[in-house]
Amino acid sequence: MKKCLACGNDNPDEMAFCLQCGKPVSAPATSGWSGEDQSTVALSSGPPTVPGNSVETRFYGRGFTVSTEGGGPAGTQSAVAVPQKSRTGLIFGVLAGVVVLFVIGAVALVGGYFYLNRGTVAVVANANSNTASPKTGNTNSVSNSNTIANTNSAPNPTPVPSFTPPTEASKTGTFTVNANAGWQLSNIDTVPLEEFTTNATGTVDVVGVKAGLGPKGVNDNASKSRRLIPEFPTGALLMRTRYADGNFSNVQAVLGFGTTGSWRNEKQERGKIEFCVNDNAPQNNAGQFIVNVKMTKVPKTN
Repeated sequence: MKKCLACGNDNPDEMAFCLQCGKPVSAPATSGWSGEDQSTVALSSGPPTVPGNSVETRFYGRGFTVSTEGGGPAGTQSAVAVPQKSRTGLIFGVLAGVVVLFVIGAVALVGGYFYLNRGTVAVVANANSNTASPKTGNTNSVSNSNTIANTNSAPNPTPVPSFTPPTEASKTGTFTVNANAGWQLSNIDTVPLEEFTTNATGTVDVVGVKAGLGPKGVNDNASKSRRLIPEFPTGALLMRTRYADGNFSNVQAVLGFGTTGSWRNEKQERGKIEFCVNDNAPQNNAGQFIVNVKMTKVPKTN
């Protein structure tokens, strides 16, 4: 080892200058060197030095820069320690890049999901905004005096019976019959052997037959093909009793042979009265009949 005379630092035998202070070091007593100025010994390896330049070399895995600028005469060198480069910035840069790529991927996935499902959302949103309006039909009301009033303003489809057989008859009842529909079920209750009267007002237009027909209809051969019930005039106002089991009684004309009708039920007639205009193709007809029913007699039950 070479000991620096200036600072006392031990340096490798190959060094001509102190690693601590950079000044020339003396050779050790056993170096075997002679006749050589040890203050200006050149390095045993590495590139030659040129005045005004610096050369980097390594000893025992450590880096040094040897410079000839202003440190002495040409051919002399000084060793300066080269700091190790830090890798912290590189590590942070890589981590930042990974985070950015992750964020971009997440945004792309979310955007793709909403793009692919935009139709479903629109459909769901559209389905949730729709509301169904109730169909118009009969709005019958029953008073405590057992009187039935009907204010239906739209034609009713052929009814599906669903009611409990009545135990007593309606004393009076009113029902509006539309010309552009088939059989229309009222809330006028009737019982076996009941006696009652009927009358009707209003006019209807039977398309292709005649306009302004009264409740009696028109009895001609030209319109026979339009009759729902062949034995009654075309456009006449008809009635029958609908039973709770879906069956019905014989059909009768509401006015009979005059301006009113008088009727007496059969022993099995228990249900509700239904009405229609005698036409087998009523879809385009217009107008209404208003029919009134009044109970006149009901046999007493024991």
